[in-house]
Amino acid sequence: MPQRTALSMGIVLALTLASTSCSTPERRNAMADLKERPSTELAATFDAHVKHEFVDQDVDATMRTMVAEPYLLHLPTLTGGVGAAAVRRFYSRYFIGKWPADTKVVPVSRTVGRDQVVDELIVSFTHDVPLEFALPGIKPTASMWSFLMSW
Repeated sequence: MPQRTALSMGIVLALTLASTSCSTPERRNAMADLKERPSTELAATFDAHVKHEFVDQDVDATMRTMVAEPYLLHLPTLTGGVGAAAVRRFYSRYFIGKWPADTKVVPVSRTVGRDQVVDELIVSFTHDVPLEFALPGIKPTASMWSFLMSW
């Protein structure tokens, strides 16, 4: 199993990112590769990942920002997946393109380390669609939700 760089998303997810340089056979160790690069490149990879999730709503593009066998865990519901097939299934069925249309994300702070990025964000939306990954079994309430998220 390859080593991974996990970016923790306290309330929402932990995921594994990679860059295109990790996709060659010579670059099998994603963690070592990421440690050799400036942290700004890791932050840019994470920004691309989030853009593909929320702006482009593109599962394939999102998956390309991760290592070959990523893991994803949404807390506190423990939803997500281990391995490319399970993560892709989770993104397709429950996450990408499943958020309310009025979802807004406001950055509060960012900390970039050698092998991780931590963003604090305020996320708000009208709960007008089911959000099974975060609110399992809760039908849309039509109420406005806002919360601080760290990932």
